[in-house]
This record gives sequence, C-alpha cells and structure tokens, in this order.
Amino acid sequence: GRVKEWMETLARAVNSGVNLLDTAPWYGHGCSEVVIGMALKRNNFDRARLIINTKVGRYDSDRSRQFDFSHDMTIHSVKRSIKRM
Repeated sequence: GRVKEWMETLARAVNSGVNLLDTAPWYGHGCSEVVIGMALKRNNFDRARLIINTKVGRYDSDRSRQFDFSHDMTIHSVKRSIKRM
C-alpha cells in the first residue's frame, strides 16, 4: 500500500544521495516519523550519514491546544520523535 510506496521512495532518495530528511510530529500525526523509522530499519541505512530534521511545538488541530513550546513539552516531543524513528 501507501506505506510501502513511501518507504520505497525514501530508499530511492537516500540511495541517490539525499541525506536530509525533514519531518515533524504534525506531519500525518506522527506517521511521517514512523515511516522514516521503518524505512531506516528496513534498508539498514547508515544513520551517521543522514540528517533527520524534526520539529516541536505543534500538536493538535484544536486552536486552544495547537501550540506548546514549553520546555517540558519540547523534551517530551523530542523523546517521542526519537522513539518513532
């Protein structure tokens, strides 16, 4: 399905020399980070040669909870991103 296609696209990109992957918890509500993690494991990419850029601060579509740049939420978000990837 779509996930397989996304992982194949990532593999082609990395194998062609792309070394910067840009993602965020907000992209697909974490799915982007999960797919990157799956592609990294499946293709046994050398993480030392890749730059993986993620973001913090945006978490919810509800305007009252949409953004949170507090220290605690930033640390929590980074840890979750690392776990997903």
